[in-house]
Amino acid sequence: MNIKTRLILSHILTFFIPIVMTFFVFLLCAGGLAVFAHSGNHIYAENVNQFQRITMVLHHVVFRNLRNHPDDNLSGMWLMGLLDPDYNCIMVSREGQAVYTYGNLSLAEGMTPEIKETMASLEQGSSGVRYASSQKQNYFMEKQVVKGRVYSLHYFNRIAPPASDEVFEHALHITELVCALSLLAFILLSSWFLSRFVLHHIIPPLKELQHASERIQEGDLGVRIGHGRQDEFRPVVDAFNLMAVKLQDSLNERERQEENRKELIASISHDIRTPLTAIKAYVEGLKDNVASTPEKRKQYLDVIDHKTEDLNRMVEQLFLLSKIDLGERAVPMKLLDLGQTLRTIASENDLHWQQAGAAVKMAVPETPVFIRGSTMLLERILQNLVSNSAKYRTLPEAEVHCHLAVEDGRAVLHVWDNGPGVPEQLLHRLTDPFFRTDKARSHTADGSGIGLTIVARSMAVMQGTLQIENVTPNGLSFTMTFPLAKEE
Repeated sequence: MNIKTRLILSHILTFFIPIVMTFFVFLLCAGGLAVFAHSGNHIYAENVNQFQRITMVLHHVVFRNLRNHPDDNLSGMWLMGLLDPDYNCIMVSREGQAVYTYGNLSLAEGMTPEIKETMASLEQGSSGVRYASSQKQNYFMEKQVVKGRVYSLHYFNRIAPPASDEVFEHALHITELVCALSLLAFILLSSWFLSRFVLHHIIPPLKELQHASERIQEGDLGVRIGHGRQDEFRPVVDAFNLMAVKLQDSLNERERQEENRKELIASISHDIRTPLTAIKAYVEGLKDNVASTPEKRKQYLDVIDHKTEDLNRMVEQLFLLSKIDLGERAVPMKLLDLGQTLRTIASENDLHWQQAGAAVKMAVPETPVFIRGSTMLLERILQNLVSNSAKYRTLPEAEVHCHLAVEDGRAVLHVWDNGPGVPEQLLHRLTDPFFRTDKARSHTADGSGIGLTIVARSMAVMQGTLQIENVTPNGLSFTMTFPLAKEE
C-alpha cells in the first residue's frame, strides 16, 4: 500500500471517527443508565419541566417498542426502572385492555377532577396527546394507532420533594466524567493509530536515506538501499542507488584515468628520452669534431633531423590526443557523407600509402551515408590504420581493405589487412596509450605508440564503437560503427 492510499484512508477514518465516538458515548450513557437502574436508585420529577422531559422519553420508548414487538411484549423496557415506583405509575393499554403496568397504581385511583376531565376529553378520539397538572400531581396521556390498533399510554406522577434526585445527579456527574475521559483516551488512541498508520511507512525510509547519505559522505560509495514496497519512495530509492552507482563508477573512472595519466607520463618520458639521447650524442660528436669529414657531418645531421622529426611527430600526436579528450569543444562535429569522405581521403593519400608499402582498396556505396563526425578525425583514423599495416607487414606490400555498409540502422566501416595479426591475449590492450607488442620499447622510431589510442578515442567522440579482432588465416580487422544522421 503506497503513502497516497494510506493518506486517503486516514482522511476517511478521520471522517468516521466522530461517528464512532458519538456511538461510543451513547453506549456509555446507556450503560451508565442501566447500571443506575439495576443498582436500586431512581429518578424523581421535582417540577413540571422535569415531568415533561420524562414524558418525551416515555413517548419514544413505549411506541418504538410497540412498533418493534408485534406481541406487545414491553418487558424489555428496563429504562422504566429508572423511575421511582412510589412516585410514578405507567399504564399501557390496547383498545382498553392493559398490556403493561409499572409503579404505584394508587396514583391512578387518586386522580383529581381536572385529570379525570382530561382523560375523558381524549377517550373519544383514536389519537392525541393531553397534559394535566396540579400542585402535587401530573398526568400525561397519549393515544396512537400502531399496526391498525389503538394504544394508550397513561403516565401518573406525584411531585417528589426537592433534592430527592441527588443520587441521580451524582451518577450523572460520574457518567459525564467517564465519558470525557473515554473520549480523551479515544482521541489519543485514534491520533496515535492514524499517525502510526501513515508515518510508519515514511519515517523508516527517510532514516535509511539519511544513514546511506552519511555513509556516502564518509566515502563508502558501495552503500545501497533496499526497499521492497512499491510506493512513493521507490523512485527516490532507485534514484539514490543509481546516483551511488554513478558516483562509484565516476570514482573508479577517475582512478583509472589517474593510473593512465601516470602511465602516460612514464611512457612519454621513456619515448622522448630515446630520440633526445641520440640527438644529444650526435650533437656532442659534432662539437668534439668526431665527424671530421663532410660526409660524416652530413650523416650526423641527417640522424639529428630524423630524430627531431620523430619528436615532432610524437608531440603532434600527443596534441591531437589532448584535443580529442576535450571532445566537441576542440573537435567540432558536422554532418558528413561518410562514403564520399572516405573516397576523398583515399584519393589524397593514395600515393603516400603506396610509397609506404600499402595498397588500399575502397568499397563504399554510391548512395550517401550521413553521419555526424569530423573529417580530420576520420583521416587520422585511416592514416593510423594504414601506416600500422604498412609498418608491421610481412609481405612486400600490405593489402588494406575498407568496406562501408549500412547495417541495422548504423554505418559500419570494416578495415582489415593481411598482416601478421596480434596475439589474442593482447588485443584488448592495443588501444592503451604507448602500448606496443614489443615489450622492450626499443622501436620508438616506428611510431608514437598512441596511434590506435587516437583511433579508439576518435570513435568515442563521434559516438561510435570500435572492435578489434584477428582475421583468419592472418591479418588484423577493425570494425567501426557510427550512428546514422539525417540529411539537413
